Amino acid sequence: MITLIIGCSPKSNYKLLSTMFDGVPDPNKVESTTGVKSSDSLNGQSLSKKNTSVSKVIHPPYKDKGCSNCHEKIDNVPSSKLIKPQLELCYSCHEDFSKKFTWVHGPVAAGSCTKCHSPHASDFKKLLLKEGQALCFTCHDSKDVIKNEVHKEIGQTNCTECHNPHGGSDKTILR
Repeated sequence: MITLIIGCSPKSNYKLLSTMFDGVPDPNKVESTTGVKSSDSLNGQSLSKKNTSVSKVIHPPYKDKGCSNCHEKIDNVPSSKLIKPQLELCYSCHEDFSKKFTWVHGPVAAGSCTKCHSPHASDFKKLLLKEGQALCFTCHDSKDVIKNEVHKEIGQTNCTECHNPHGGSDKTILR
């Protein structure tokens, strides 16, 4: 795999990465903070159902009040500014997925771990922002996904049962 060094600007990163990777978050796109609408569905199945059986997950540094492990201090108080770029910060504790795969999923390639994961706490496993297809359909249009015959047959199966959310051997990122 060839490593490219590109500018720090999210806009220049987006232009380059979106030509090579699927699902790269557009820095100009305004994100909905409300999540999945009650009308969102795939094969007639609602995507707005929240799994209440999963206990709340708390990121250990946040749970231990280790704010300064990730955040700069201003006047001795942790600020929202990170001590390192997001990807470098995440990889200081977590596996570097960019080296593991031939094809890296867009948010991973862009260094946007927080497009899918909460850095502090979540109601979902692995600190995910949403559960199952609802998370994937934040970036991927369900209408485009269902055009693939295989997807029509699997219905409500979670995307991650077949696809690795971090990367794979080709752009389908199949497991």
